[in-house]
Amino acid sequence: MHRNSRFPQSVPSPSKRPRRLLWSALLFALTPLLAGADPLLLMVHPEGVQQARFHPDDRRILTVGADNLLRIWDAGSGRSLALAQGHWEAVQAVAFSPDGHRFASAASDRTARVWNTADGTPVTTLVGHWSQVETLAFSPNGHELATGGRDGFIRLWPVSGRRARLVLAHEQFVTSVVFDAAGERLLSASLDGTVRLWDARDGRELARFEGHEDYVVRAIFSPDERHVASAGGDGVVRLWELATGRASALRGHGHRIGALTYSADGTRLLSASNDGTARLWDTRSGDPVAVLSHNTATVTQVLFRPDGRLLGSADNEGRVRLWDARGRPLATLQHRGPVSDLDFSADGARLLSAAGDGAVRIWSLPEDLAVDVAQASALSGD
Repeated sequence: MHRNSRFPQSVPSPSKRPRRLLWSALLFALTPLLAGADPLLLMVHPEGVQQARFHPDDRRILTVGADNLLRIWDAGSGRSLALAQGHWEAVQAVAFSPDGHRFASAASDRTARVWNTADGTPVTTLVGHWSQVETLAFSPNGHELATGGRDGFIRLWPVSGRRARLVLAHEQFVTSVVFDAAGERLLSASLDGTVRLWDARDGRELARFEGHEDYVVRAIFSPDERHVASAGGDGVVRLWELATGRASALRGHGHRIGALTYSADGTRLLSASNDGTARLWDTRSGDPVAVLSHNTATVTQVLFRPDGRLLGSADNEGRVRLWDARGRPLATLQHRGPVSDLDFSADGARLLSAAGDGAVRIWSLPEDLAVDVAQASALSGD
C-alpha cells in the first residue's frame, strides 16, 4: 500500500492507535507489578551463588555457592533443610535425579558426587577424570550419570557405583552432555568444535556433526528428538537434522553464544550471547523472531516458562528481564551482582534467580500474566 511520504512511517494509523495505547498501558501496569514484587530472598552463600535449581516437586531448591557447598532449602519459607559438603574446589554443574530423591554435582576437584536430597548425605564419589569435571546429566530412569570433563572424556557411571561402565572420548574439553528421552543415546559437545551422538548402551559413535568454526558450548535435542541445536564460540546457532545430518545456520549474534534452550513445543529457540543480546528464533523457518536487548551486558542465561508464554534472560550486570512470547519486554528484576542462574518452577508460578551477590530470589509471578498479555496482543492486532 502506498504511504504518504509527508508522514513518518513509525506513526500508527488512527485505527491502530487505541490498540497500541492499550498494549503500552498494559506493559506500564505489569512492570511495577513484577519489578516491585517482594521476592523471597535467601542470602544462601555469602561468597556468591553459582547455580540454583527447583526440585522436581517445586517445594525445595538446590543452591551451589562459591564456598563449594551445596544446600537444600524450603522454597516456601526459605528454611535450610540440608547441607552437602565434600568438594574442595568449585562446583561446575548440578542436577536432580528425575525422581528428585538424589542430586549430583561435578567439580573442579576432578570428582562427581551423588547425594541424598533428604539430608545431603553422600551416596557415592565418582573418581576417574584427571581434570575438572565440567558437565553431567542423569539418565531418564535415574540409574546412571554421564559426566564430561576437561580431560576430553565422557564417563557413564552407575549412580550407586564407583566404576565407569563406559568411557567415550572427544579430542578436547567436553562442555555438555545430555541423554535422549529413552536413555539410549547421549549427545555431547566439545571445544574440539564437534557435536557427537553416542549409543549410551554400548558406547558406539552414531553420528558426528562438524561445521562450527570454533568451540561448541552447548548441544541439545529438540523436544521431538528429530533435530539437535548447537552453539558456541563462532556465534552461530546450528540446527542439525538427525535423520540426514543436514544443517541450517541461524546467524545474527556478534559474539560467542553461552546458553541455548528450546521451547517445550520445539518451535522456538532462545540463545544468549556476549554481544549484549538474547535472540528468539523460529526453528521451522530459521527466521529471527526478536532480539532481546541487554544493552552491552553479557547475557548469561535464557529460558522459557514451561507454557512458553513467558521468556526470561539474565546478565552479568545483575538484571533479570522478562519478555512475552513474542519477545516484547515486560519487566526488569534486579540483583546486586552478576546473575549466574535462572529456573522456572514446573508450574510456572515462580522464577528462581541466583547471583554473585550471595542471594537467591524466588519471584512469584502473577497468575493472570500470560492471559493478560495474550489478550492485549490480540486487541492490539500484533
